[in-house]
Amino acid sequence: MTRRSDVVVENFRVTLPVLSAAASGSVALNPVNFGTRLAQLSDAYTEFRFLTLRAEFMPKSVVDCVLGYLAGTVGTGPTTTQAVSQLERSAYHFSPQTTMSALVLSRKDLIGEAINNWYKTGVGSDSDSQGEQQGTIYVASGSTDLNVHFIGTIEFCGTVDPASTPVFLRRVLRFREWGPALDMESKQKILQALELARLSISSSSSSNDCCASASASTPTGCIPSAGQRYPNCSCSGVMHS
Repeated sequence: MTRRSDVVVENFRVTLPVLSAAASGSVALNPVNFGTRLAQLSDAYTEFRFLTLRAEFMPKSVVDCVLGYLAGTVGTGPTTTQAVSQLERSAYHFSPQTTMSALVLSRKDLIGEAINNWYKTGVGSDSDSQGEQQGTIYVASGSTDLNVHFIGTIEFCGTVDPASTPVFLRRVLRFREWGPALDMESKQKILQALELARLSISSSSSSNDCCASASASTPTGCIPSAGQRYPNCSCSGVMHS
């Protein structure tokens, strides 16, 4: 598998109320479901994958409880303690226990059995979530009140420029795919074209034309340093003081 140079690794820990009104539930493995911090980080990248995950849990009342994991997506997941406990990767908490139980998922569990190498950070509205969900944590308990403490490591890749449109982003991703086969001169030309496209996108989102003001010496928007030409301006030949 090709090593990517734009990968960012993040450690995280978050406590989530996985059960609040029912005796069973689930948590899909997408960063948007693991607290505000990971959700905000995911906005800056196009893809993710969980590397390790530890789910610690202990019911507040004296009842049995079980957590289990399935890679990918399934039509109907398990909802009873018996069904969840029969999953190959599961952890059972018996009611007499007074210490926490933990479901521990290794890199092999999360990536070795995953359908895809990477998953999309953006959650779509369609019913097909195979490209957005690495797997699912299933929970079943004799209680309707359960918090789970998640500790893990996640990778993000594919930095997103907030000023980029989907068209510009598609061009960048396409260049990453077939860029290695090009000579250096061709790469430079493509990168220059992408940069011009990015500048065009940025300039269209705000007014950067100093000619719109009453005086060319006092441009609107961002004011350039002394002796510099104002970018994206119809009077770009003017040197502003």
